[in-house]
Amino acid sequence: MGRRFLRQDLNNTKGLKAKWRKPTGRHSKLRLNKAGHWKKPSPGFKRALVDRYKHPSGLYAEVVSNISQLSNLKGKGALISSTLGLKKKLAILEKAKELKITVLNVKNVEEFIKSSSELLHKRKEEKKKKQTHKKKSREESLKKADKKSEEKKDENKEAKNVKLAPESKETAQAVSQKDIKPSKQVHHISAPQQK
Repeated sequence: MGRRFLRQDLNNTKGLKAKWRKPTGRHSKLRLNKAGHWKKPSPGFKRALVDRYKHPSGLYAEVVSNISQLSNLKGKGALISSTLGLKKKLAILEKAKELKITVLNVKNVEEFIKSSSELLHKRKEEKKKKQTHKKKSREESLKKADKKSEEKKDENKEAKNVKLAPESKETAQAVSQKDIKPSKQVHHISAPQQK
């Protein structure tokens, strides 16, 4: 069954999609309901009450976000909420499979369960690998830090143990003369105080 209501100039304009848009042109024949033009949606075209909220599959759809909501669905189709994570989706799909409830927004339930469970398993393995790698790198960095600290301690001990060689007489005299020389005191003129 094709679309009953089509957008104006859909057959003439290339880029337009087959969706309904209200015609708003000043000279639009479709807006004015002229004879020989496409139909506009109006109250007479509404669906019958029995079929009004049905999914295209022919079942009434109800959004499901947890396992307990599946028990209330009798003769209805389940639409799994898009905000759920993969683990909860898998749990709901397995329960729906047991209760023989049709899930409307998953095409092949068995294939989806199989592929997504494999994906989850891979993710877990990758996470474990990352954690083990982090632990190893931490241990290695701690060992390196310990080695460096030990080397520094050894260097400090060696420096303390090594005795300085006695200085020659000339250097000793030069040092003593520097100490004896009086330092010149320079008097700085202070600026006048401001009032």
